[in-house]
Formats: sequence, C-alpha cells, structure tokens
Amino acid sequence: MDVLYLYYLYLIFYNVIYVLPLLVIVILFVIILKRWKLSEKQGRFLKLYSGVMMFSLGLVLLIDSTLLHNVFTALMLLIVDFLIVLIINYFWKNRFNIQKENN
Repeated sequence: MDVLYLYYLYLIFYNVIYVLPLLVIVILFVIILKRWKLSEKQGRFLKLYSGVMMFSLGLVLLIDSTLLHNVFTALMLLIVDFLIVLIINYFWKNRFNIQKENN
C-alpha cells in the first residue's frame, strides 16, 4: 500500500512541477495569438525556422546526442539555425525581386 501511495504522490508532484507550467504557457500562447494574426511573410518565416530547427536537431541526434547536454551547444544550435533562416530568407526575397524586375 505504501508503494501505491508513493506512486500517486510522485504522479501529482510531476503534474504540478512539469505539466501545470506547460499548460499555463500554452494557454497564454493561445490567448496572445488570438489577438495577433501572423502575416503571410511571418508565417513562412516561422515554418522555415521550424523546419530548419527540426532538421538540425535530427542531425545532431544522429551524430552525437550528448551534444545537447551542454546548454551552450544547444543555444548555439538555435542561433545558427536562425542565421541560416535569415540567409535563406534574404536570398529568397532577392530572387523574387529580380524576377519581378525582369517581367
């Protein structure tokens, strides 16, 4: 009986410490995004950044997942991903500007 009691105590502790703050963050995020609509450009940028992040995280997990144990490495990965997205966005924008000028 003591083991069952301890099990439920850990489950409650986990929910209070981990799940409840995430729930608050998600609710705040949903409330804020209802008021603020993304433009098409911002939506494309967000999708590109999400894709680059997923690709780079997958690559790191395939190469050496212990790299993510270091906070500095994880932050550098986010910064490098952001720079890659900025570079892609810059060249993508210039490509369409050149095509519009030629037409």
